[in-house]
Amino acid sequence: MSVLFPENKSDAGEPAELDNDVLSEVFAELQKPLLRRLGDTAEKCRELSAIMLTKFIARCEDLGPVLPYLYPAVMDRNSDTFIFDLQNNEMVRDVEAHEAKQRGKAIPLPDGGTTLRHTVREPSEEVRLLLCTMLATLVRSFTRRGLHSMLGPYFHDTVMFFHACAVDPFPALRIEGMRMLQEIAQERAFENTMHHYCTALVRSLMPALRHRRSAVKIAAIRCIGALVACPYRNKCKGGGTDAIVDLMGFREDNVIPICAFYQGETRLNYLGHLVTDENATVRLELYKVLGNWLTGLLDRWDHAVRLLPFLLSALSDSFEPAQNAALETLEELGRQYEEEHHDEIIEKRQYGVDGAQGRANYNKPLPSPWKSRPRLGTRMYVRQHCRRFLHTVLRELQDWKATTRGHAVGLLRTMLVYMEEHVTMELNGIIDTYYRFAVDAEIQERIAECAELTGRYVDPDAYLTLILPHIEGADGSRSLATDARWTATGRGLVVLGALLDGSLPTCVVPHFSTLVRALSEQQLVRAASQQPSLCRRLVRVMRHPVMLLSTSNGRAAADAHFLATGRLNSLRHEAGDLLVSAARLLVIGDVDESLAREVEALLDALVPVTNSFGGPGHLLCERLTREQAGSLGSEALAALGAFHKWMPSEETQDLLQKEAVEEEDY
Repeated sequence: MSVLFPENKSDAGEPAELDNDVLSEVFAELQKPLLRRLGDTAEKCRELSAIMLTKFIARCEDLGPVLPYLYPAVMDRNSDTFIFDLQNNEMVRDVEAHEAKQRGKAIPLPDGGTTLRHTVREPSEEVRLLLCTMLATLVRSFTRRGLHSMLGPYFHDTVMFFHACAVDPFPALRIEGMRMLQEIAQERAFENTMHHYCTALVRSLMPALRHRRSAVKIAAIRCIGALVACPYRNKCKGGGTDAIVDLMGFREDNVIPICAFYQGETRLNYLGHLVTDENATVRLELYKVLGNWLTGLLDRWDHAVRLLPFLLSALSDSFEPAQNAALETLEELGRQYEEEHHDEIIEKRQYGVDGAQGRANYNKPLPSPWKSRPRLGTRMYVRQHCRRFLHTVLRELQDWKATTRGHAVGLLRTMLVYMEEHVTMELNGIIDTYYRFAVDAEIQERIAECAELTGRYVDPDAYLTLILPHIEGADGSRSLATDARWTATGRGLVVLGALLDGSLPTCVVPHFSTLVRALSEQQLVRAASQQPSLCRRLVRVMRHPVMLLSTSNGRAAADAHFLATGRLNSLRHEAGDLLVSAARLLVIGDVDESLAREVEALLDALVPVTNSFGGPGHLLCERLTREQAGSLGSEALAALGAFHKWMPSEETQDLLQKEAVEEEDY
């Protein structure tokens, strides 16, 4: 071998190698002896034989005469004898069991965790890898020179050999086998034949997606991506798209295999496992393949609703390149949608019916990774599919695993960004989900972020109708024990505060009186003055009506009330309610000083507005004396005493003496 293929160069600097024509003549004489040595008992002989054959194949031009001898010798050293069942689109490992099943025998189906027994004819892993490299060199030599037709009679053997390599226990051989199947599937000259094998190959290679080595998983993702996308032009579809449902572990609810009545059945969502893979490179490769499928498959519209949730999950991935890859894919999908629905896009842009200004808060920056509002085509593309799996995402939020809930809330956030105001149609279930998980330790911050996004796009008239009953106790929480009731009210306050954070103030103004009435309820304020957690949530929500009242001395709120009811309203009553509630919350300072400072900051913003209503002291006293002095007199005195910071000393003494006299008379 060192004479035929020297590795060193001559003294003259030229390669000391034989001419290709000379090597072709030598190969014609040595091909049969070398092929016989592939079955030699000595491993070293088999190894050297495979190496020499590979070098001859790489250098020789005319390889046609060797094919009838090469393929039988290589297939004889192949591993498990697989057969291809075209009718059922599967690769059969156990021929006898398969034939018995075809005759009607009940054969137990292996589940996703079953370890299959793999038998090999060639015991040496290195020699098996060399044989795969040799055949790969042959195939690449023919495709490089455009001699695809010469492989036609041996195409089936080629596919079956590389498939056996792709399921071999040796990781390096697996990677090489899947790489060759990928190259064959991407070769346009093999499309008309390769598409018959694609579905069966994908189903056979799916277990490699859960291999413990990331390199194997990446090779499997690329190979399956190419097999699924292999064009089947006669039917205008991808050759392996029938296996997409198997990759997801999906089956229609009304489709039950007969064997499921007699034994257990396990289905795995391989794409779901890859989305949560620990290796960022594996996730990035998956998102690239999903992007290729969604933008390039001939029947991409048939599978978009199944694949889109996995692509949208990339936008909540912690790996920035994965986020960028998903954004680029969605941008391309939006561009394709605009080209395919040109008239619809023109109509929406001309009439401004999608995202009317003034109703939603589009000026507020979107969370990462979005740098600007998505294009119209992308929003419409995602929106029309989101309705199909929105309820599934909401159910995933109820999963007992914190990881599953975290991924579900990240996907929900992404859907809200693209659905915008169209999320109103599903608002009932969304608000209920926010309310249930508002204080979940693992996802409460992300739930608040989702609620803030919802508030940006949904009119307050829609969400206040759903969330205020949870605060006022109209949802049945009044019948609960005291602690349980105020815990439920606290969850409602968290959701309401996040919704108001996202809404435009001009949209909240018409509901000013409704908000004040709900937040100033006496039992709620009394409970908040004794519970720091409830008080903090109430103060956070009260900032919004105080901010509306402090804007132009409440003129906008008064105008909105007049437009809605036709009656003038000075807002004196609402200002007094807010003032009384804040004053009563001051007693929380005995329990939590930091919380007391928050209440004081709220009063600092509210008190200047009350000057137009006679001053804070008189307004506070007026509101307190209207209440039931018998049950609230002591609380009124405490509120007045704590409120002295915002009143002149003389006014404070007068009010305290007046309140004490009324209490004594009572």
